Amino acid sequence: MGQLRNIMTGSLLRRWVRAPAAGQRIATVILIAYAIAWLAKLLVVYRDHTVDTPLDNYLLEAFAAAGSSSLILASLALVAALIARLPLFVRTVGLVLVGVSTALYTVLLVLSVISTIKMGTTFNLYWLSMVDGENAQAMKAYLAIALTPQLLLVLFAIVMAGIIAGLLVQRIFALGCVSAALAGAVLYAMAMAAVALSPAPLTSPVVRQVRADPLVAFTTQWQVRQRLLEAAQTIPVNPADWALQEVRPENPCCSGGNVILITMDSVPYARIAPAIAGETDQMPTLAALARKGRSLSAFYSNYPASATSLTLTLLSLYPEIHGVLGDTHMLADRDVATFPMALARAGHDTALFMSGDLANYGVRDFLKRHPIGTLEDNATLRCDGDRTQRMAAYNHWGDDCLARASANWIKQRKRTYFLWVWLNGTHYPYYSSRNPFDPRNGDPARRAANSLRDADAAIGTVVDAVNRAGQSGNTTIIVTSDHGEAFGEHGTAMHGTTIFEEQVRVPFVISGGKFDPRAALGETGSHIDLGPTILSMAGVPSLRPMQGHNLFDPDHRARTYFFTGGSNTTMGYREGNTKYVYSFADDELVRYNLIRDPEELRPMVLHAAAAAGPTARMAAFMAYRQTLVWPKLKTGQGR
Repeated sequence: MGQLRNIMTGSLLRRWVRAPAAGQRIATVILIAYAIAWLAKLLVVYRDHTVDTPLDNYLLEAFAAAGSSSLILASLALVAALIARLPLFVRTVGLVLVGVSTALYTVLLVLSVISTIKMGTTFNLYWLSMVDGENAQAMKAYLAIALTPQLLLVLFAIVMAGIIAGLLVQRIFALGCVSAALAGAVLYAMAMAAVALSPAPLTSPVVRQVRADPLVAFTTQWQVRQRLLEAAQTIPVNPADWALQEVRPENPCCSGGNVILITMDSVPYARIAPAIAGETDQMPTLAALARKGRSLSAFYSNYPASATSLTLTLLSLYPEIHGVLGDTHMLADRDVATFPMALARAGHDTALFMSGDLANYGVRDFLKRHPIGTLEDNATLRCDGDRTQRMAAYNHWGDDCLARASANWIKQRKRTYFLWVWLNGTHYPYYSSRNPFDPRNGDPARRAANSLRDADAAIGTVVDAVNRAGQSGNTTIIVTSDHGEAFGEHGTAMHGTTIFEEQVRVPFVISGGKFDPRAALGETGSHIDLGPTILSMAGVPSLRPMQGHNLFDPDHRARTYFFTGGSNTTMGYREGNTKYVYSFADDELVRYNLIRDPEELRPMVLHAAAAAGPTARMAAFMAYRQTLVWPKLKTGQGR
């Protein structure tokens, strides 16, 4: 009990750092971190051998991958060595900070291992801003799937092996902080030699992901961002693509009537294109809508993450490119206006029905201050049968239940309305009545394909409700996705990590009501255009200027922008069949020809003259968005 009391009061820690051997003890912590880092990279490299094949030499690539970790830990050891020569109090505080920093960095490495194994990308520090009490259920559901018993066992083995290795080295050599710093420098030099000798091309996305360090990537990209912002002040670029503008209420395609926007979560265009074209029987309802209406093959998510996609769609504002907080949090108390608020002011009923949880990532808090008439999610939906097990595993009740609730709402309408139906069954781990119930069983791509059939059935329920209510001639239906999804392309899985086509290119189908399929439609578009398009269809002006453009405007811009944030910041745009991508991690602009290279496997690195224009455009875009600042709300309604 006395020992426990010492630990609880911190006296044991104080004695530990004040002892003459305190430097050796901190060195032991750093040596353990070295061992865990190298073992973790061995595991990550092994994982990428199973996903792709550019890593031809296992040990060599593991050495190359661990270089950044060695440099960071060596720096911590050097700082500890300097602190150990300071007066007692300063030494005590300093060594504690070094020890805590080393422990936190080691945890970050372990998180990066989990992220890379499950998603194929370095842990994104942007995600840390999304972890709060409201997201506990979603986080719990994800971790239950991600942290399989096998992975937990492997991680435990890595940590224990690292501890044992660090203690053994310290016992044999009795290293101090200076020696630990020198050891790290030697390991870093070996890593750089491995990079030079590596047969794998550095242009390989898999190699880049394996060698990336979350902390180095995050700090480096902040520096690149600041440099671009400074450069944008001296480069003249026409801001017409993204400048705020009032929405004109007229629309030649389909003025007036109801609009239903249906979002299928995490559905990439490439995997649904045959269904839209009716080449398979996977989604007959969606295929029928496409036959009667129009579809776009170049429609994009501006940011491949659900909460950000939802917010930018509501506001028709590009999100800030940063690595700390999402715009859902940042704009919750700001005087901004959503397009459903404009529709409500004009006398339309508005609603958002989601089978998942609107509390995730601050969305519900945002919508309290920028309201939609009716909100339904898994906190309020009432479904038949006992679905407790499904909720625990998937964090939603089911799209069949959501579709019936949406149909009931449609039946009760007496006024013109806007309804947003958000289907979560297509989100990882892809619920379907055809899938094994345990989310950890079955091939993810097959699970996702099966979930599309359930999503189509839910869309069919909504369409049938419109028909039964006698509203088919007065209701336009738009079907899209909030973002795409990767299934091993470029060594990645799921979404939110890259702007490759599988994560940002999404379906777009518009059909029914007063929509004329012969109407002129922009060749490219994105979520930021949905608000202005729907307002124009309804003949309603926006309450605030927007950055999006009406898709049916003859002057609709030719470029569409998209990006990811955090420690994997990448931004780009599509113009015609050319796609430009700027990587903050590599400080490099590349170009893809989407006709000759639709899978984006052959990036063309541009020389300085060719890169100047696209780089200036993206720098000016980012600088413009940073200038947009809104005052705080004066009322709960935002007006």
